[in-house]
Amino acid sequence: RGDRCELTRYIDVIAGETHSCALRGDHTVYCWGNNEWGQANSTSDLLQTLDGAVLHQCGLREDKTISCWGSNGYTQLDAPTGSFFDVSAGGFSTSCGVKSDGSLICWGKSGDGVLDEPPGNDFVDVAAGYYFSCARSEKGSATCWGSNYYGQTKVSPDITLASIDAGYWHACGVRTDGALYCWGLTTGNTPTGKFKMVSAGIEHTCAIRADDTATCWGNANNDRTKAPDGKFLKISAGGGHSCGLRADNSVVCWGSNDKGQSDAPPP
Repeated sequence: RGDRCELTRYIDVIAGETHSCALRGDHTVYCWGNNEWGQANSTSDLLQTLDGAVLHQCGLREDKTISCWGSNGYTQLDAPTGSFFDVSAGGFSTSCGVKSDGSLICWGKSGDGVLDEPPGNDFVDVAAGYYFSCARSEKGSATCWGSNYYGQTKVSPDITLASIDAGYWHACGVRTDGALYCWGLTTGNTPTGKFKMVSAGIEHTCAIRADDTATCWGNANNDRTKAPDGKFLKISAGGGHSCGLRADNSVVCWGSNDKGQSDAPPP
């Protein structure tokens, strides 16, 4: 019984467009929902981190190399070799990573300058969105590149961020003072207060407050913004649904479920 609990305890979760994936405590991956392009296949690699998008996912192995799976129509799964700090699977078919030397590299579908990552060796994390990406430096400044149709790459130089995430046409970050900052085609009114993390989806956004409760805003169709009560460790805003990792390390999803994307695995 104890072995079973250890096997099914989760440490991370991501909501894609119409599928979801979770990282177990033993570092195996479980995915569910729409699998039209192989995006809900579960990799056999043991991962330390997990990030997902519309058609593919990526994560870091224990040796800090990259593993990607799902659709490879634009070579978004063909990750470069070497050691990485961070990796992000973009909204459609782009992936980006932060190398161990702090530099950026992106691969997959080109266009709108989405693969023209900025130079520098002081980046600590990266968030690949839909035809644009953003990265955060060790000093907390944000840099974005790619499509700027909705101002999603026009980030203020006067803010410092503790974390960053990119959605479909917008991006958000948690500032070092705990407040939220969003830019681009933002999804509704950004809430005030102190926060621990934020996740930018396609037409909605979710965040975890300083008291560990969850809140979502933006397009409310199919109750995708109706976050459950309770305390959360992680949260992810996807297409028409959202998923969260509860304080007891169980996974819960809400919103659209036409492809089974909200059928969270048992605790």
